[in-house]
Amino acid sequence: MVELTRTHPQSNLNDLWLRFHGLRRPTGPTADGAEAVLREAGLRPRREDWEAPFRGGFAERAGLVAWIRRRLCLGPDRDPEVEEAIADRVIERDGMVGFAGQPVVTLWWDGSG
Repeated sequence: MVELTRTHPQSNLNDLWLRFHGLRRPTGPTADGAEAVLREAGLRPRREDWEAPFRGGFAERAGLVAWIRRRLCLGPDRDPEVEEAIADRVIERDGMVGFAGQPVVTLWWDGSG
């Protein structure tokens, strides 16, 4: 059994890489690709798609902005731009700030092939 995000865990930042650096980032690897590899190997995986829960790990919005900024290889002077760019995706829940859950896939197969 394996659980993995449907797309690369940081692919939700691809639009920001384009915005800040003019770079188009790959959308893979994907769970579809992993499933295809298992099938090519002769396995018959079963699949369940589901939504991971809210990913809120910051007590303050500034912490989330700084984390995203570092992922984008930007300096602290760009925080206002990053905050503006992510404003519509930020969720506040139970006193924490983060992003919505992420699509996840669980694949499992019989050990006998």
